[in-house]
Amino acid sequence: MGRHALLGEIVSRSAKELANHGAELGKLVTGGMVIVLAGPLGAGKTTFVQGLARGMGVNTPVTSPTFALIHLHEACPFTLVHCDLYRLQSEEEFEQLGLWEYFAPRYVVAIEWGQAFLAGLPENCVQIDILPSGEQRLLRVSGENTTALEKWVRSCQS
Repeated sequence: MGRHALLGEIVSRSAKELANHGAELGKLVTGGMVIVLAGPLGAGKTTFVQGLARGMGVNTPVTSPTFALIHLHEACPFTLVHCDLYRLQSEEEFEQLGLWEYFAPRYVVAIEWGQAFLAGLPENCVQIDILPSGEQRLLRVSGENTTALEKWVRSCQS
């Protein structure tokens, strides 16, 4: 779990629904938002980010940046910074990545496997744990309780 209170749990019944939940959040993001996606391999982290990108208006393909570590996707008004920290072995590697440059109002940062590096992330980051159970996924959302996050969790629960 993240550093903040649990804001809610969302059930996703399919990959399409998981991407749609991401798209709904993408419509509500604010500049400087940092979203940490945690969960086992194959849980749907990249699928969620693909939806997030769609909701933000990104028109380029979104794939996992496992080897590049960071992909930038231009959108308006924010650029999506999609990171995958799975291959990082240490805090030193994390520091060398220079991710802090993107913790700024013109960016929204989505970080797969970021839970191991929470100490180097902004205090107000949102963490979404994606827990698979067969075809379903349980999304546990924790972070600062903002109006946008509260609205998103509520809309996805109905």
